[in-house]
This record gives sequence, C-alpha cells and structure tokens, in this order.
Amino acid sequence: MNINYVHSEYIAETLKRLMQEYKKFYWSVAWGSDNPVSEYLIQYREKISCLVIGTHFYQTSPEFLKKFVGLKSVRVIAPDGATFHPKIYLFESGNRSSILIGSANFTNSAMSGNVEACCLIEGTSDEKIFENVRKFISSECWEQASVIDADFLRSYRIQHAATKVARTSLENFTRLRRPKTPSGGIDPIEMSWDEFIKKVRSEDHLKERLKVLRRARFLLNKVSSFSDLGVEDRKAIAGTLGEKERQLTGLDWGLFGSMFGFGILRKKINENSKQISDAINCIPPTGIITQDNYNEFVLHYCNAFKDEVRVGGIASASRLLAMKRPDCFVCIDKHNKAGLSAHLGLSASAINIDNYWKELIEPICSSLWWNSARPSGINGQIWDGRSALLDAIFYDPS
Repeated sequence: MNINYVHSEYIAETLKRLMQEYKKFYWSVAWGSDNPVSEYLIQYREKISCLVIGTHFYQTSPEFLKKFVGLKSVRVIAPDGATFHPKIYLFESGNRSSILIGSANFTNSAMSGNVEACCLIEGTSDEKIFENVRKFISSECWEQASVIDADFLRSYRIQHAATKVARTSLENFTRLRRPKTPSGGIDPIEMSWDEFIKKVRSEDHLKERLKVLRRARFLLNKVSSFSDLGVEDRKAIAGTLGEKERQLTGLDWGLFGSMFGFGILRKKINENSKQISDAINCIPPTGIITQDNYNEFVLHYCNAFKDEVRVGGIASASRLLAMKRPDCFVCIDKHNKAGLSAHLGLSASAINIDNYWKELIEPICSSLWWNSARPSGINGQIWDGRSALLDAIFYDPS
C-alpha cells in the first residue's frame, strides 16, 4: 500500500487521472457543483457504481444535481437530519484500488481555489481499508440517500435560491472593534436582549418613539414609492417639519434626528426629489438588506446633492434609512454620535456615509440582542425598530 499527500493544486489533476485509469467509482461527497473536473465525471458516468452527494446548508448546486436525474447509480442526501460531511473518492479496477480522501468536496471552490489537503491511498482491492470504505459508501451512505428525481430537484432548487443571501452573508467576517469606554460600560454588541430591552424601556420618550416608527411604517407601506407620498408626509419621514408643523401632526417627528436645519434637504423634499425617492426605494421594505442595497441608496442619495453647496451626509441619510427600516438602521446625529461611536470602538469624526454600513450596521447586525427572536407585545414593537432605538440608549442632549 502506498500513501501520498496531495496538495490543493494537484487534487483536480489527480481526480482526472484516476477517472481515466479506473473502471469503477465509489464516491461520497458532502457537496458538489460544476467544476474543472465535473465534465470528466459526466464523460465517465457509466463507470459510476455508487455516488452519494450531500446537500446540507444548501452548498450543492441544483444545476449539478440536475445532471444526474434518472441515473440509478447516483443518489442525494436531503439537507436535514445529521450533517452529511464525507469527502471520499474510491476507485477500483480488478485487484487495484485507490482512495483520495481529505477535505476536498467535489465543488468548483475545492477544485480551483480553496486551501485543501488530501491523501491518496493506493493498493490492492482485497486490503481492508478499501473494503471498509466501499462498504461505508455502498451501504451506510447509499441506504440513507434517495434518488434524484424531478420532485426532489424542484424542492431543493426553490429552497437553495431562498437561502442564497444568507449563505453569501456567512462568507463575510466582520472584525468588531473594542468599545472606547471605561470597564463596565455599555457594549452594544454583547448586550443580551434582556439588557437591551431594559435600557430602551427606561427612556422617557419610548412610547412616542414607537408611535413615530409605526406611523412611518404605515406611510411608507401604503405607497409603492416615496415620491407617491404627500409633501407633509415626506417632510415627516425626512424630519424636515418645523416645530409648529410637528405639533399639528400630533407626533414628535424630531425624534430620531431633526433635519429642519438642513435647508437644501427641506427644499428637495418639498420639490419631491426623484433621486431621494429612488434612494429610499433601494431599501427593501421587508427581508434581508444587503450592502448592495445600501450602496445603491448612497449612489442615488449623493446624486441628489451633486450640484449643491452642501451635500447630504450621514445624519440626513441615516434618518431616512432609520424611518424606512428601523430594524436595521440607526440615525446618526449630534446627540448620539459621540456615545454610539465610542461604544462601537470608533471616533465620532470617523463615521460617514461611506463607512456607515461597514463600521456600524454590520457590527450591529452581528450583535446578540439584534439576532434574538421576535417577542410579543410591546417588546415585539421594540424588536421591529431595534436598531433605530439605539438612539434611545445613546441619546445625550448635553
């Protein structure tokens, strides 16, 4: 028996060679997708004695599975129950056998980009290791797998598409800064939900804040575009109502940042700026918000002030974002900027419209309290506006 280490860059070539040399394949892989070697597998599909493909975490491509519909020698493990995670490639020809075993799945990433490590074991087919591996694949794996038919493929394809954004988000690692606060201070990332609720509910204006968020949600949800709102409603959302106007609405729209002093924004809201409307429309009303959504918002919002002497910055932008999706965005203003930035490990002057997503929103959305399940009652209403309500914790009128 010969055992050799196979480095990442040689795994694909090793599999190609083994597929050409041997007459029977017994494979068990956690994930599969089209890759530099997959065309060889299709070419030599008559050599497949037993191939079991896993789908946990929806990492296997539906298009890859589709290639094996109707092929009796290939089965699939549904993405439920205990995680199916082997990566074993057994080859046989008469009394010769080889096993490639290690970290590499049969995916494009594993065959062309990942850092992988495998061992190639070569010997005679009657040696115990080949017998045990063949039995594991053809019995244990095969018996818990099912045929790849049109019904399974349809169910998997739909759910694979539905989880795409969540899978993509897991590929990004957010480096969290240490709070610039004394020991024992508030850490907005490591707060539990109970701690978060306690701090938010201790604020004097919570009921009024929740009324504002409910009204903003009602106004924005009743129209297909921000520009469809009347001028008073647009001003309320943007925070550009004057004090007397706010009194007439019966709500303190100055909460979450008053933009009345930003005259250029007031003018654009009054004139129903298309760019500002397009910016707000880039943020989906429900579901996951991506950095691409935010980047599109920034593009349209900044274009609205392209030829102006004063541009729209993070204060006015975050006000609009917090009204559209208070579950994800927090307004940044002069009364909360110092406290919020310090507790997120930033200097107040460092926060701007370009880094707001990366430096604030990504850390916030990785926090313990933010990822808690939605409760019922008034705590559920707080959960619906949980990011925006950080303002209730860090607002400092002094």
